[in-house]
Amino acid sequence: MEKTYTTTNASDMHTISTEFVAYIQTLPAQNHALVVALTGDLGAGKTTFMQHVAGVLGVTETITSPTFVILKKYLLPQPVGFFTELVHIDAYRLADETELEKIRFNDYYNNPHAMLCIEWPEIVPKLIPDNAVKINITHTGGETREVAVVTEQ
Repeated sequence: MEKTYTTTNASDMHTISTEFVAYIQTLPAQNHALVVALTGDLGAGKTTFMQHVAGVLGVTETITSPTFVILKKYLLPQPVGFFTELVHIDAYRLADETELEKIRFNDYYNNPHAMLCIEWPEIVPKLIPDNAVKINITHTGGETREVAVVTEQ
């Protein structure tokens, strides 16, 4: 599946996030986390997308970029489909995959009830499975962004 959206405001991003969460609930259960690979330039809107997805999932905590802490985990107040937790990783400051292994990446990956969202997946390509959902956000000028959702599912 591939679908591209254009967004110019928070309302558009919320609509895209709502459709995205509805879509991922239709995917078959796996024996590991659903990996969502978020690509885009600095400031493109990856963390903004995550804020909206977290809101749709019911997370009430403030979602900020995990750039300096690398990983943030949020428990969902109630299951959404088979998801009970959201794990947000920012790989921007990492050298390679070995740094994620130090923070127990495999424990998060092996949880079939987790949605594992990774910003800057190109830095840790060996940890991104073929069936990852890929989100590419492109800043196209002014307040306009294109959000492309691609999946091999």
